[in-house]
Amino acid sequence: PVFLLPRDSEAEEFEALRRPTVFWTKVRPYLSPHVLYGLVRSEICRMTPIQSACVPLMLSHQNVVVRATTGSGKTLAFLVPAYELMLRRHRSRAK
Repeated sequence: PVFLLPRDSEAEEFEALRRPTVFWTKVRPYLSPHVLYGLVRSEICRMTPIQSACVPLMLSHQNVVVRATTGSGKTLAFLVPAYELMLRRHRSRAK
């Protein structure tokens, strides 16, 4: 399945920015300590609305399509789960 996160209007995007932020430590499925450490070292402690919507789906091996404005956190929403899934695959092969 492919999930498209709608962004129909500027009002919806503004409303999304008012939602409570989610900390990376609250992501389920969990992120590994190495990924969390890297985020904290980079002073990226809270997820944007795009990240909090996408990252859990991607960590659960779901396909996600996102369209959002520049600066909304799309790149990190892709890179964090991609890196996490590569770490998991590497660990499972090393055993």
